[in-house]
Amino acid sequence: MSRIAPRTALACAAAILAAAGPGRQERAAREPFAEKPAVSRAGDAATIAFRLAAPADVEVAVLDAEGRVVRHLAAGLLGGPHAPPAPLRPALAQEIPWDGRDDLGNPARGGPFRARVRTGLSVRPAGFIGDAGAEPGDARVYGLATDDQGNLYAAWGIGYGDRYFTIKVFDRDGNYLRTILPYPSSLKLQDALGFAPQTPRDGRLNPPHFNARLPWIYPDSAGGLVGNRVRDGELWLTSGSGHLCRVRAADGACISWGGGKSPAPPAQGPVCWATSPGGKAVYLAGWYRKGREPDGQIFKVDPASGDRAPFARIDVPPDRFWLNEPNGWYDFTNWGRKNGVSAIHGLAVDAEGRLYACDRVHGRLSVYDAEGRLLGSTAVEHPDLVAPGAGGEVYVTTRRIVDGYKARNEIALLRLTGWDNGRVACRLVLGGTNAPSMAVDAGRKPAVIWLSNVDEKGGVVRIEDRGDTFAVTGRPGKGSWLMPVKVWADPTADQVITSNGWSALSAFDARTGEPVKFPLLGMDLAFGPDGSYHVYGQKGWHELVTRFDREFRPLPFPATGKNTTTLTTTGKDVYGRYGHGWCNKGVAVGPDGRIYVYNMYDWHKYFINVWDASGKAERHERVGEGLVGPLDPEGGGLAVDSKGHLYVGLRGVPAAHPEAPKGMGSVVKFSPGGGGYAPGRTANPGIEWKGSRAGKFVEGALAAYPGLSLQVWQGCVCKEARFDLDGYARLYIPDALSYSVRIVDNAGNEVARFGHYGNVDSRGPGSAVPEPPVAFGFPMAVSAGHADRGRIYVADLLNQRVARLETVYASEEILPLR
Repeated sequence: MSRIAPRTALACAAAILAAAGPGRQERAAREPFAEKPAVSRAGDAATIAFRLAAPADVEVAVLDAEGRVVRHLAAGLLGGPHAPPAPLRPALAQEIPWDGRDDLGNPARGGPFRARVRTGLSVRPAGFIGDAGAEPGDARVYGLATDDQGNLYAAWGIGYGDRYFTIKVFDRDGNYLRTILPYPSSLKLQDALGFAPQTPRDGRLNPPHFNARLPWIYPDSAGGLVGNRVRDGELWLTSGSGHLCRVRAADGACISWGGGKSPAPPAQGPVCWATSPGGKAVYLAGWYRKGREPDGQIFKVDPASGDRAPFARIDVPPDRFWLNEPNGWYDFTNWGRKNGVSAIHGLAVDAEGRLYACDRVHGRLSVYDAEGRLLGSTAVEHPDLVAPGAGGEVYVTTRRIVDGYKARNEIALLRLTGWDNGRVACRLVLGGTNAPSMAVDAGRKPAVIWLSNVDEKGGVVRIEDRGDTFAVTGRPGKGSWLMPVKVWADPTADQVITSNGWSALSAFDARTGEPVKFPLLGMDLAFGPDGSYHVYGQKGWHELVTRFDREFRPLPFPATGKNTTTLTTTGKDVYGRYGHGWCNKGVAVGPDGRIYVYNMYDWHKYFINVWDASGKAERHERVGEGLVGPLDPEGGGLAVDSKGHLYVGLRGVPAAHPEAPKGMGSVVKFSPGGGGYAPGRTANPGIEWKGSRAGKFVEGALAAYPGLSLQVWQGCVCKEARFDLDGYARLYIPDALSYSVRIVDNAGNEVARFGHYGNVDSRGPGSAVPEPPVAFGFPMAVSAGHADRGRIYVADLLNQRVARLETVYASEEILPLR
């Protein structure tokens, strides 16, 4: 089950302060106050006064008798580069008034009340939702391999057409050991530079990103494993462009990445590989090009140059039976080539250098010497994959297409007594979909066979060879897996909700990480002032905002009598788009119940339109009769504060800002009256802008907070970083370019920054990879919905987890409001 991993080795104050970033230790080591907080009263009003001894961030709140925040009075950095946000003054001495009211302007209830003054905000790791060793759900397997210790290496393609990869390592019993792709943060810089150049940050790895929608830290992602054995401690694979690559099996360090030619550019297939002992040669089969490279060939590939040379060949009749086979694969053209058939499938090389090949034309397992001469064969119908055993036996899978259109197969696992005129000693018949992968550990008894795509669940199964029978004994790894693209902390409950980028929403107990009931669908979510759920995109990207109560029952709007809003004032619904997920750019509900949506008023043209608390669309003066617009299609993220200011994620940065790296955007604060891009400067207040194709001046912009990333720089725009606000209107801004999150006060002063690059094995002090203390692989979204409870959540897409962070303070003073 998913769980919050217990925080270990964090009791030490030094470890906590180290996680907070430079300067925090010095700040916490001394008394922060020159004059400690004191309260004075005048009728129903009160004033909290104090003076800091040195520049620091402060936070002032009013608590009720239960310790809940009823009024967020002030928060910001004193002595920073910008004057702090009101009501703070640009001085170390402060007097903060309280008028006896709560955040909504109503007389505060629940006293007696106390004032709380904190300084020195920092962040430490507290656990995760999502398990490092979980087998990815709904992901395809792109190769299995075993090493001499019997460990399994499983490559999964994850998310949005399997566009990014992970390689996880398990022992022969299926227990999780480590992840080697993406590589761990413990690598030395020289072991990672072969993937791509990078500039370390704070002396730590800081890989570049090569895709704005997907977490690629390699130039062209990964393609799949080459062969099913780890040779000499090296794991072979292909890049996304088909180039040969090698990584160190122990830790994922780069041995070589790409270079030379691509030996198997896109063509027919399936492509099957094997590597020779010592890595002197790589063998390729299954790959052919109609009219140019005939089917039925085995190639020998030079690992250094990628040059492909003929090694062995069989004659393929022009009327190949699978071309006209009932329910066959129609010459491998449908459905993304998931289940192709060619003349030769699986390859393997034994310790003596003999090459095993699955010859589907002649229905046999064929074995060749190092010169390509046929040594012998064993009759096998529909042979598909092969792996030598330890005592002369050979493991073979067969694949008979049952329904090519739906990629359904009958898979049989065989143990042959030998490779030359052997016999079938053991057999197990399984169902399956798509093309399976196989790896075998025969170094100990019982031999263990790993197969993918052989049951209704997909993924990988473990099979033991018990002599007279094969027994399916389980699957590798354990725990719950998730793919969090967005995250929301429920302000009214200890729950965290995640989105997979489509319409699937999942909820978890924020304290334990255990899944909890959440029957709603939606691609975007917001909470009303009463905690009601507002969702959009339940079944598509062209809908209205829909509302449900806390029991998930439809909650009607007064304007419609239904739990959906009216159409917009121009007669449209909420309009997103389809691509790498369903994409509008954010939904927010203000404290007054108004609903804001960042979506399209026309194809690929974005704005923010508004409905009042009754569910009736409001007419405004900007494009599409919206409140804010036009806006970036590449931007994203939306929030509203207690005073009605809108915060919107936009592409680019203010013109006065230093040149920003590709993929960086900004959070822009708009006045309640709205605004949007203009082609150039206008007479209206705003900010001159650069980096956006939508305009060069942002009307109505009051402030900009650069550093929001990643944002799309090309192609489909259906991904965007998501920021958040807390009750003090501090901003929590994810920056995937630096693998960090910044907390910024409303004046733009950085209060705290946390996070460096790390893969899923980086779980903080006391874990297998303890450094950095806070690690992310692709921090896409942040939620500060539990900030008053001392918790922040970050959706880390690369590592398929949500990180839970705790806020800690260098000092805290609580005193009664008499």
